[in-house]
Amino acid sequence: MDQYTDGMLPVKDIPDDGYIVQNLSHHLLGAGRIDGLRELLGEPAWLEAKLHAYGIASIVQDFRRYLGERPSDAEVKLLLQAFQLSIGCCMEHPTARMLREQMLARLISISHQAASKQAAKQ
Repeated sequence: MDQYTDGMLPVKDIPDDGYIVQNLSHHLLGAGRIDGLRELLGEPAWLEAKLHAYGIASIVQDFRRYLGERPSDAEVKLLLQAFQLSIGCCMEHPTARMLREQMLARLISISHQAASKQAAKQ
């Protein structure tokens, strides 16, 4: 990992050499840097770049690796759900960078639903 970051570059900014981005989640977990993986899974620009370079399965695998270590992380489960609901539109228009907007819209929708349920209980 240090060869790619020079000890200073944020993990999300590592340039893709055809190997590291595809295998980053594996290496982060192997290095005991699970929080670094969690941070990546919350980076829409990184998710979008990986989606277009390596496809849906690669990102879902990253989420599953993380959740295999921390199965009770509700925020990451929610991000995975938003990602899965957003990919159809993104793959239909691969040249348009719309994953961020799609995920944000889905997360806002979920947030509003939760707030409405909470208000109804009161």
